[in-house]
Amino acid sequence: MLFFSCMGTDFSMLFSRYLLRETSRTKQKLPPSLITHITRMYSNSTLQLIAYAAILYQALQPPVINGTKKPRKPGGYQDSGAEIAFNLCKIKSITALTPFQEPNPAELNGWTFPDTEEGILHALNKGATHIWANTILFTSHPLQTSETIGDFQDSACGWSRATDC
Repeated sequence: MLFFSCMGTDFSMLFSRYLLRETSRTKQKLPPSLITHITRMYSNSTLQLIAYAAILYQALQPPVINGTKKPRKPGGYQDSGAEIAFNLCKIKSITALTPFQEPNPAELNGWTFPDTEEGILHALNKGATHIWANTILFTSHPLQTSETIGDFQDSACGWSRATDC
């Protein structure tokens, strides 16, 4: 897991709750070090940091893996990404960054960034400290391979993986 370098934010708490729920649902076990981080985060929750969160949607076609290609969801998870961004706006210690100045709550477009290198760099250049990858990750994904994106590692607090292949 890559996102727990900034402890105490509401965003980290939100994602840790999601992570705990998903691991419970899928019967996966969390590493002991991650459980320790989550415990510390809840016990130190008086620390208030501002998170600048950017949500990614699936714009890239996933590669063929072992002869199987996971079909791209129409819209690339923009629907759930818009809901995540809209709801993050309601948390006072989080600023949800969006590609548009003031996205329309009645529309899916404008709330999320594409998971391309250009889209991720757009989010990082807008000041994202947290990237929520509401997409499918794979070995050749720009989050895994881009040196340019890697240059932002000291200014970005964390990377959150919501869906993985």
